[in-house]
Amino acid sequence: MAFFKQRIYVASFIFVIASLIGWQMLSDPTCVFTEAQAKTRILEYLMLAKHDKKYLDSPKFSRNDCSYRFQYDGLDGKYEFVFSNWGEVHKWDYARGDLK
Repeated sequence: MAFFKQRIYVASFIFVIASLIGWQMLSDPTCVFTEAQAKTRILEYLMLAKHDKKYLDSPKFSRNDCSYRFQYDGLDGKYEFVFSNWGEVHKWDYARGDLK
């Protein structure tokens, strides 16, 4: 009888843990950064790279991954900047076709 109770406890524990993991994976992502924070980070990046901020378009927000995408089309090239949910800035150079 004690063995049967122990199996029920183990099965219940596994079910609870699996439910919590599934709920965490399927729930909506919580977006940590605001548009203002993303724009500030992108402008800092532009300043360090010596790009003119007047060529930067308004951000496009992606709810799927909580990222902000900025298009830059200036005299020195066309780029796409992505501010990720982790606070990282990524740059796509259209001319070279690479991601930095």
